[in-house]
Amino acid sequence: MSLNARDVAASIAEFSEFEVTGYRTGIAEVWRAQNRSPDNFIVNARFDGANFNTGVSLIQSHIDLTGVKKPIETIFEPSDCLRLQFRLSGKSTDCHADGSTSDVRMPSVLLTYLPKGANLHQVVSAGENWHTMTFSFPRLLVSTLLEGQRGGVEQSLKELLDSEKPMLHWQMPLTPDQRAILNGICKTPLRGALKARYLEAKSIELLCLALYDFKGADGKGDAGGIPLNQQDQSNLRLARDILSREFRTPLTLDELARRVGLNRRKLAQGFKQIFHSTVYGYCIRLRMEEARRLLVDKGICVTEVAFEVGYQDPSSFTKAFKQYFNVLPKEFRNRAFDSRDARVDL
Repeated sequence: MSLNARDVAASIAEFSEFEVTGYRTGIAEVWRAQNRSPDNFIVNARFDGANFNTGVSLIQSHIDLTGVKKPIETIFEPSDCLRLQFRLSGKSTDCHADGSTSDVRMPSVLLTYLPKGANLHQVVSAGENWHTMTFSFPRLLVSTLLEGQRGGVEQSLKELLDSEKPMLHWQMPLTPDQRAILNGICKTPLRGALKARYLEAKSIELLCLALYDFKGADGKGDAGGIPLNQQDQSNLRLARDILSREFRTPLTLDELARRVGLNRRKLAQGFKQIFHSTVYGYCIRLRMEEARRLLVDKGICVTEVAFEVGYQDPSSFTKAFKQYFNVLPKEFRNRAFDSRDARVDL
């Protein structure tokens, strides 16, 4: 059973004292959740959805949390689908059935499968705008896509989907390729049946890219990579976590290698093999995505953003930002402000 925007809106409403109103038109549906409590400062929450004949669904969520003083809680219940969620802005803590928690850094990608009895409790932080795009793929469809794959992570994933194994909840940073596809989805001029075909095709493309990244994160990337045992993979994930925390003042490759117990070569090659990025490129991505968030969500000046993300020279930051986003940071911020109130129906 795939997700639909009405159910997501109702789930938010249950925990946040919202009233839900909406409409459907063709493959699309739009639902709004508006607060009915004078103590709740949420102005509006919007959920744009599209459902396709194959059972694939797409939901885009925009929730204004800038005036909210308390977190919003929701519960994802088990469903017969693999969920691919792109969290583009906002913060949350995911609480798992086994009692463990994980903080989700934006922007990020989450691949989730919940078997029976494995609810995922999500606490969305107050004070920021929340924007996600969630794709839901029926389990049988994913199993069909993986049919004939022998060995490696494809077989492991297929076995998980075909049985009652523990839940899958995997998180990775958003890649430039994925961001480009998401932008294309939002800006497509297509309408009607052509749009439905386009959105469905892009959904499958995003799933394939995510499965490729999931394969790399499992330490079983393309043939020809260096061998990585379980401890090596654990050390490389530790290196990634250190970089995620300290990207404003990144370590040298040698310093990072010493901290995680790997030699320089294994750190450099293993990091690229698993995460499809160099150590330097990963730091640049984190810096640029944080800069984007500060420019759009906080509206602070370019010089201050440069210092916030670790650049001592604002001109160096401007050059790096232009290289990454193909637009100057000031122009990027102005465009975001001009289109902040615009919403694209799926």
